[in-house]
Amino acid sequence: MKERPILFSGPMVSAILDRTKSQTRRVVKFPIKCPDSGCELAGNELNGELQRHAGQTNRVCPYGGPGDRLWVRETWQHAPSDYCYCPQPSEPTPCDRWSMGIGCRRRLTEVLYRADRHEAPSWRPSIHMRREDSRITLEITGVRIDRLNNISERDAQAEGACRELRPGLSDEFYGYDNHRSYRNGFHILWESINGAESWAANPWVWVIEFKRVNDDR
Repeated sequence: MKERPILFSGPMVSAILDRTKSQTRRVVKFPIKCPDSGCELAGNELNGELQRHAGQTNRVCPYGGPGDRLWVRETWQHAPSDYCYCPQPSEPTPCDRWSMGIGCRRRLTEVLYRADRHEAPSWRPSIHMRREDSRITLEITGVRIDRLNNISERDAQAEGACRELRPGLSDEFYGYDNHRSYRNGFHILWESINGAESWAANPWVWVIEFKRVNDDR
């Protein structure tokens, strides 16, 4: 079993904590190399070659395969100290200051998570989160490759998406529930993270299914 870090936005962290998210899709970066088999997959070769190497998907995916674990990186910050035993601001100091959005060294072990709607003068990017500060560990239960636009209604719900109107439609004319879907919600969510043309590009994506393996702090 291997552990690897993975980044999630605040809303997706909340969905994982609420246990409404059990899948994530990540764009496949080409070429794909399979160290154990020596294969290389790139561009249009993937459609046919993946079928022949379907049993080796867990060797190819950079996030791991079934049984491997992912620890979640999210936007975070050190908790402020009630009183920081540091020199005055005018003196040289090794103490990180909460006013700078860093926190006092006396409480560096205490962490705030932006997804929990805490307030802070600034936040640390998720990419800078250390393993010991992560509160969510996921176990991969399945890995496959698919085109982004092939996502089903059920899978879009498992992505933590909300039921929405198709982008470009107006509530004034299409406000009925039967025009809303989780798939539309995922479309909107994907473009909010990856850019306006990212859905139309219809890239190959890793479809990673997971379950939580630890409780909240």
